[in-house]
Amino acid sequence: MEAQWESLYLKLKKDVQDTRKSGKKCTETDLKRMEDRLAKLDESLQVIKSSPMEYEVSSSELARRAVICDNLKRQLSALSPNDLTPRSSASSTMSGAVSPQNRTPIAQLHETTINNPLQSERELIRRQEMVMKQQDLALNDIEAGVGRLKNQAMEIGEEIKVHNAILDNLETHVDIASAGLQEETKHAEEVRLKGQVCYMYICIIVEVIIILIMCFVFFKLG
Repeated sequence: MEAQWESLYLKLKKDVQDTRKSGKKCTETDLKRMEDRLAKLDESLQVIKSSPMEYEVSSSELARRAVICDNLKRQLSALSPNDLTPRSSASSTMSGAVSPQNRTPIAQLHETTINNPLQSERELIRRQEMVMKQQDLALNDIEAGVGRLKNQAMEIGEEIKVHNAILDNLETHVDIASAGLQEETKHAEEVRLKGQVCYMYICIIVEVIIILIMCFVFFKLG
C-alpha cells in the first residue's frame, strides 16, 4: 500500500499542477475525477493511520502526508469552474437601462469591461494564474518544510539507534570487566590460601629442625 499511495499521490499532483499551469478552465467531469482520486488517497491514508506499525510509517511521515493531501484539496478548490455568463448578461442589462448621460465613470468602466468579454476573461485568467503560482510556491515551501522535518526525524531516529548500540556495547564491556574482576579476586584468594599453607609447612619444618638440633645437643651432652 505504501508504493501505491505514493504513486497515486504523485500522479494526482502532476495532473493538478498541469491543469493549473495550462490556464484552461477545469471541467466538472475532470474535477470530479480528481476529487474521487483525492478521496481514495485520503481513505488510504486513514487506513495507514489506523495501524501505522503494520505499514511501518512514522508519525512525522503521517503528518507530512496529511499536509500534502490538504494542499491538494486547496488546489482542487481553486480549480472549480466559474461561470461568468449570467453575471455578464445581468451587467449588460443594467448598463443598457442607464442612459450614457447618467453613467458614472465607474459604470462606464464597467461597461467597457462588459463590452470586451474576451479581454476581461483574459485578465481574469491572468490574475488566476498569478494567484495559483503564488499558492504553488507557498505549498511547495510547506511541502519542502515538512520534507525537511521528515529527514530530521529520520536522522534523529538513526542517532538514537547508534546511541542504543553504544550503550549495549558499554553494558557488554561492563559485564566482561566485572567477570574479569571476579576471576582476579578468586585467583588472589587462592594465592592467599596457598601462601598460608606454605607458611604453615615452613613453620613445621623449622620446628622439626629445632627439635632435631635439640635432640642432637642433648645426646651429645648426655
